[in-house]
Formats: sequence, C-alpha cells, structure tokens
Amino acid sequence: MALWKLAVRFFTTRRKGKKVYGAVIDGKNYYIDDAKKQAKEYQEYLQAKAQVNKLKNDISKLASMGNKRLRRLEKQGLTESPAYQKWVEQGGEYFSVKNKSWNELQKELARIRQFTNAKTSTVRGLNQQLKDMASATGIKYKKVSELQAKSKQFFKLADMVEQYIRSTEGTASHLGYQPIWQAINETVKKEKLELGNVDNNLEEITKKVSELLKYERIEEKYKNQFSTKSFTYF
Repeated sequence: MALWKLAVRFFTTRRKGKKVYGAVIDGKNYYIDDAKKQAKEYQEYLQAKAQVNKLKNDISKLASMGNKRLRRLEKQGLTESPAYQKWVEQGGEYFSVKNKSWNELQKELARIRQFTNAKTSTVRGLNQQLKDMASATGIKYKKVSELQAKSKQFFKLADMVEQYIRSTEGTASHLGYQPIWQAINETVKKEKLELGNVDNNLEEITKKVSELLKYERIEEKYKNQFSTKSFTYF
C-alpha cells in the first residue's frame, strides 16, 4: 500500500531545542527519527486491524446462526438435546464477538463450530436422531411431539449410564450414544420394559445397561486381540 493512500504528511520541527522529524498519519502526529518507518508500522497495524474485523464479521454471522438454533430449541422445549446440553456444560453463554481479542475470537469460533456441527443443534436434526433412537430402543409414539416428550427419559438414562461407567471404571472416555442405544435396546427387550415409564427403576436399569456395555467392550477387546494374532499348528 502506498504511503499517500494512508494520508501521510511528513514534517520537521523542533522539540526541546532539537530538530526532529515527524509525520501526520490519518490526522495524528508521530514524532520519530524515521517517519517512513512509523508509516510502515502503522500500515501493518491497519492490516492487522482489518484481519480482526474480517474475522469478527465472519464469526458474527456464525454466532447469529448458532444463537438462532439455541432459541428454537428453547422455544420448542427441546433443551434435552445433546448439543444444547453440551453448550450448557460449557457455560451456557450465547455466542458473541463483542470485546474479544484475536485469541478469544479463535476460541469463540471453536465453541460455535462445536455446537453448529452437531446434528442435534437443529430441531430437524434432533427429531431425526430421536426417530433413530426410537427405532433402536423400541419406544412407541404416534407423533414427533410425543416422541420428544419421551426422549427426555432416554437422554436422562443415557447420561446416567455414561456417568455410572466413568465412576465405576475411572475413565473419562466418551462412549457416544450409538452403543448406549444398542445396550438400552437389548435391556428394554430382555426386561420387557416401556422406556417411557421407568421413572422408579432408572438406577437399576442404569446398572444393567452399564454391565451389558462393559461385557460387550471386553468381548470386543478379546475378539480383536485374537483376530490379530497368528498361530502355528503342529
């Protein structure tokens, strides 16, 4: 960028009896030994500021989209959504770029992407996952609204299962909902339960589902070990 495009005017003056060089850059006086050096630094500042502003504008659009999704979930009473609950765990603050530095903007961008990339961050995505969950666990429903009401029990049970496994096995690994769905499905069929009516037996069911998951993981571990070993027969 040429210096004249920055509205730079060079001058000389005397300060404390000494001749000094200076420059007026965008209406501000800079007293320096080398006015061109100051102009270059100011140009770099403008470029950095432009990058921050562009990043803010880009993130602001994503933040607006994320906040709209949050409010739609809240409006329809779908705050049990895994994506919404993860947002709550991280502080539950709506997305914003206000008064944030470059590093803070990067962190906010990562937080927004984590939420918006989740399928359950949208009402449509959540409903589809609920239908998949119902199919896997045997929950019966006539309307999606009925399924949404029953799903609260599922997510509550799934979270209890994950917390139980972490506390008993001392691991912080995230199992994900798919294996938990399958374990719940097997337990529900075996015990002949209706998942929508198990309030009084949640702790007992949690233990049974957790034990099933533990057994399946041990079985898979040994299966993988033996499948990778070669044997010599005599």
